[in-house]
Amino acid sequence: MSSFTLFFLLLVYLVTLSKTIFGGDAGDLVSAIITKGFAHPPGYSLFTLLGIVVNSLNFITISPAGRVTLISIVSTVLSLYFFIKIIKVLFKPKYYSGWILTITVGVLAFNYIIWLYAIVPEVFPLNTLLITSCFYLSILFYKSNKVFYLYILSLIIGLATSHHHTFFLVLPALMFLLWKERRKIRVTIFSLFICLLMFFTGLLPNLQLIIAYNNKAPIIWGNATSLKGIIYILLRQGYGTFTAGSFITNLPIHRFLQLKNLFLFILSDFTFLGIIAFAAAFIYYYKSTNKHLKLLLTAVLINIVSFGPFFFFYANFPLSGSFFFATMERFLHGFYFFLAIFIYFGLWVIYDLIKKILNILIKNLFLKKFSLFVVSIFFLIYPFGQLARNIRPILALKNNNFAENLGRDVLTFTKPPSIILLSQDTVLFDTQYIYFSQPRFQKNKIIIHANKLLTDFYGPVLSSQYPQLKLGLKKGNRIEKLIEINKNRFNIYSNEKYPLPNLANYLWVPQGILYKLEKKSAISNTSTEQILDFFWKNYFNMGIEQQVINNNPIFKNLFTADILRAYSIAHQNTAYFYLEQKKLEKALGHINTSIILKPDDLDNNFLLSKYYEIAGDCLNSQMVIEKALAESTDSLYINQLKDIADNCYQKESEKNKMRQKIKSYQQNAKIKLKSF
Repeated sequence: MSSFTLFFLLLVYLVTLSKTIFGGDAGDLVSAIITKGFAHPPGYSLFTLLGIVVNSLNFITISPAGRVTLISIVSTVLSLYFFIKIIKVLFKPKYYSGWILTITVGVLAFNYIIWLYAIVPEVFPLNTLLITSCFYLSILFYKSNKVFYLYILSLIIGLATSHHHTFFLVLPALMFLLWKERRKIRVTIFSLFICLLMFFTGLLPNLQLIIAYNNKAPIIWGNATSLKGIIYILLRQGYGTFTAGSFITNLPIHRFLQLKNLFLFILSDFTFLGIIAFAAAFIYYYKSTNKHLKLLLTAVLINIVSFGPFFFFYANFPLSGSFFFATMERFLHGFYFFLAIFIYFGLWVIYDLIKKILNILIKNLFLKKFSLFVVSIFFLIYPFGQLARNIRPILALKNNNFAENLGRDVLTFTKPPSIILLSQDTVLFDTQYIYFSQPRFQKNKIIIHANKLLTDFYGPVLSSQYPQLKLGLKKGNRIEKLIEINKNRFNIYSNEKYPLPNLANYLWVPQGILYKLEKKSAISNTSTEQILDFFWKNYFNMGIEQQVINNNPIFKNLFTADILRAYSIAHQNTAYFYLEQKKLEKALGHINTSIILKPDDLDNNFLLSKYYEIAGDCLNSQMVIEKALAESTDSLYINQLKDIADNCYQKESEKNKMRQKIKSYQQNAKIKLKSF
């Protein structure tokens, strides 16, 4: 039954496989594989090496992203295999039911997070495979005390160290089991040597970091010339080892909100039935007198706490925007596997309780068996419900090209020879993938990860890849200097308006997704308008707003939803240009489109307020900007209110009324800042 279930799930994952990137880190991961480099810290050396191997299999006639996704599929199916083995070794014979196990595997496999990351190129399924196999082997060692399992564990720990830093969260449970068996463990010098040998063998994939750095691969994220540099990469010291980045807050309330979000994710992905099953299992565990079972379930609970409440409380992901929530949801992957162990046990407890009640209430053997059969069929609602809930957003990814098209919109509408300075993960990574997977885009165009210019390792990479490029400063404002010394040799584009203190005669002019650096004397508003009109009539993701209106399930995927933000910002920049030109009808069209794409973006209120102000509708201008100020006392919105008071309202009484409101908003902003 287990083999058939796994084979069926393998087929489901293959049929629903996404053949391209879908947003998030996928573009960076696949680009690193294509270029034989390494992705953002911790570098994912094991994943990258596997990806290079899979991507070299030319007989697999799908895109590079599709080939790399095969790693996710195989890792997920193997993780489910180890999940099944863990259930059997924990609960056989007394607490085991093959039927309940099959149902639980279906619930887990069709869980949105597990299914999603099985069919896109991501590192988390492989991490979960290493975690579940490690935990399974630690249970086997606990039960048998065979040193062979320690050898394999040592190898897996080494491989996991070469892949993802959050693997280490499984070690407390492993150490707990080893501690309980400490009196039985007989470690010889020879066995200790073999363990160390296996561990260091598992570290060998990290040689990819050194090889990629020495080969000056286009995609690298650190200096791998020393042990210190490699450790810096593996521990993500630039970000914070177990945090999203240096931008997180340390407010206690934010950390406790992480626990609330964690519960809401669990509720959404496992439904109330999952919560009830977990509660039933926990009560049984708490009251159980079976010391052996209780000890093993304690190890499972340690993993649930480590990968769940502890990690999310410590990591403290930002709580705003689809991108940050998408970043958070990926880390649920391994956590859900351990949570599902308790859900299995809870379903078994509920089923066993129902069986006992039926035994008491029904004496007729046929009716008793029929009733149990009905109950068993009823339990099928749970996995098939998961399937029904999640299939639409999953299938929407199969032939989705929104991420690829974003990259094409960046690369196609730039005039060679060009330097394209990129930041922000979605725009950068999606563009990188198109650039490196389709060589025609590389002709006379240079993509630069702008933030990496601030590092010491990136300059040699750029010099090696693009000898025609002048880099300038070794220290100081490298972005500004690169722009300054290359401005007469390249067309320079960026998706950020970088300050130009030494280039007073230049401006950033909107041209769609990007800005273009232009000399003030050469700027023609007519020409800019033509370029913008041409972009919006021909861009690859044309009609994306209609897809939002039609409630395309693709945008239920949070990383894909972040693509909307890139186009919303582009529409805002275009609208602002038209407002400056007093072309109100065109401006309003782009403002309304931006509102469709990102209705919660308060900058849309600012632009709409500007539109009404220029149109002479002072009251609507005030009302719209006050809607934004009700949520954020950003200085941009306060200044817009000042502008309305000074330039729109004519009566002195109205101006004074507005000034009182402005004073109130400014005081409120100071209070909030002090509180923060």
